[in-house]
Amino acid sequence: WTFMQVHAGGMMQPCAVGPDTDLGDFILDYCQPLKRGECRDVLNNPGLRAVREGLLTGNLRPMCRRCFFMSDKLIPTEELRNKVKDFLRPRLPAGTDMDTVDLTRTCGLEEFAISFTNRCNLRCVYSVQSKLAGSNPYFKMDFPDEYIDDALEFIAAQKPKMLRTCVEGEATVHKRWREIFTRFHDKHPEIALRMTTNFSRKFSSE
Repeated sequence: WTFMQVHAGGMMQPCAVGPDTDLGDFILDYCQPLKRGECRDVLNNPGLRAVREGLLTGNLRPMCRRCFFMSDKLIPTEELRNKVKDFLRPRLPAGTDMDTVDLTRTCGLEEFAISFTNRCNLRCVYSVQSKLAGSNPYFKMDFPDEYIDDALEFIAAQKPKMLRTCVEGEATVHKRWREIFTRFHDKHPEIALRMTTNFSRKFSSE
């Protein structure tokens, strides 16, 4: 309900725990339909709704059962449902009946992460972008340049508190990284930016 990340290849993940967390394709399900004049509710696709339903009912998907962020103290399902309602209540129209609203179709993203490239200037032994060229279908890929502005405006429309500018790879390898994120920050200064970098490139003071 609070977080989403989009890889350079388009795959969407509400977390980053295991191999079964790809739940939608932002490029195929949002960017391309938008260019055709269509509109799809990409944040409420069947995969994401199934994950939310599993959390609300206790019928967890494998990715959630194996989660290493899970608290050692179990939380009753009804208590979690009430926490979700309390979180979503101020983000929904005034007067919304929280007992009847479909919580699987509702989210309030506080943090959004997107990679416009997953290429990197290093070759770390643990990195899927360095060592899995034969098996990683998204190896060293850039997000399509023609969709970058649409993607950022979609993110801004969700009113997150923070935009993370990297999911995998080194964000500053992208040839337009400074232009893209400077323009976004100038237009949406209320959204904090967080960049993950290995600091192994030569940077100007700017």
